Amino acid sequence: MRRCKEDKWDFNEKDSNVFPMYVHQGGTLYGFCPAKATWDNEATEIYKTLIVSRECGIMLSNGGILEQPAWFIDLLSWFTTRYDHEKFASRARMVLGDGKNAAKGQNNNGSKHRRTKYKN
Repeated sequence: MRRCKEDKWDFNEKDSNVFPMYVHQGGTLYGFCPAKATWDNEATEIYKTLIVSRECGIMLSNGGILEQPAWFIDLLSWFTTRYDHEKFASRARMVLGDGKNAAKGQNNNGSKHRRTKYKN
């Protein structure tokens, strides 16, 4: 159980064998249910702003990077790298598959291998 409804942000293995938990295998470990981040309206608005800024290539305010609020520059500096990495990894998984569910005779993306027998 992820204990999402509890007002606690620092669960550990003493609270439950689920913590710390991954959102996806190999990702960041969390000491709380990551869905709790959506409870903070300011955090979700900042996240949406960072995505729009990254996708559209625009700043928060008119002007260049030096004319932006310090908090925006700080967040954008690490967010863009992480966002680009996650976006690339997501697209790679769509094309290449995750490598877990490859059935015999199939690629990781589910397409079948063509098996041809050659005569000598």
